[in-house]
Amino acid sequence: MLYRMTFAIFAIMASATLIGAPGCGTREGEQKKGGDPPPKPIVEKKEPPPGDPPASKPPKADFTLTSKDFDAEQTKDQDAFKKKYAGKWIELSGTVKEARRRYEGDYLGLVGENQVSSIICVTSVREPWKTVLPDQEVKILGRLEVGIVPMLRDSVILQKSGSGPKMITAEELAKELKGDFNKTEGKYRGKNLILTGEATKIIDRSAAFLVVLKTLEPEPVVFVQFNDWSKEIVKDIKIGQQVIAVGNFITFDPHFTDKKQSHAGIYAGGTLQKVP
Repeated sequence: MLYRMTFAIFAIMASATLIGAPGCGTREGEQKKGGDPPPKPIVEKKEPPPGDPPASKPPKADFTLTSKDFDAEQTKDQDAFKKKYAGKWIELSGTVKEARRRYEGDYLGLVGENQVSSIICVTSVREPWKTVLPDQEVKILGRLEVGIVPMLRDSVILQKSGSGPKMITAEELAKELKGDFNKTEGKYRGKNLILTGEATKIIDRSAAFLVVLKTLEPEPVVFVQFNDWSKEIVKDIKIGQQVIAVGNFITFDPHFTDKKQSHAGIYAGGTLQKVP
């Protein structure tokens, strides 16, 4: 009996709530005369992916020029260069020479007045090498910070073009080196490569990390070298994992061996999940 009475009271209260609810008895999307308007649809706010800062419109450039001209001004008169550009937003166009990590952050290095010099552009996003490859042409906007090494800070990639460097497997590179080490060294000297292979050994040195890649024979050894600032990236690499890295070709590493004729690889900033 108590169960039936409780159920009956609940049914009466529920009915009263429905009868008194605004908008009942009207068609969908139709406002009842003298009642409240229909509720507005809820729009889900999309948040930016973790790790990247919220997207914002980059500021207007105070100066626009090529990376080579920018470097030439610095070389000609450093005092005048600093006075003119310090704290200003600079838009540079040029070729990406390198993409690495240093203590200020991850950066793209643009080719300067000559092939040796480089304009450092510390990017606002981490791991820019996953977006832009060395040898590609870019337009980049950043604020000049004057210090021991002048560099662009908070840099934003505005535009990119080109296909980037050649891709080669560790086994293919080892085969070329085995056939003629000197000829292969001359072929790739000063060039960037996308190097792929299976990690077989990771060596931690005081100033560098070396990831040795699998080849058919013990020598020549093919490796990817990372600097000490890339230790967090190296920690994520597991033995047996397929590695894709991009960097400048080197024929030996003084932290690893003095046997120049048996070791070669690339000096990279980080790894890629895929080629951008």
